[in-house]
Amino acid sequence: MDPTPERELVVVLSDRISITLLAVTWVALLAAVIVLLRRNRALSARLDEA
Repeated sequence: MDPTPERELVVVLSDRISITLLAVTWVALLAAVIVLLRRNRALSARLDEA
């Protein structure tokens, strides 16, 4: 069963979409960690001042 060009294109696009979604997920997680670290530092600074 030889793969048709259309099927190969679908597989390639599916792989690229999966990789893109994975990259977006990692970027979102990294952004969330950065935001939480900044909030934690701000809260620590407030507690040290009190």
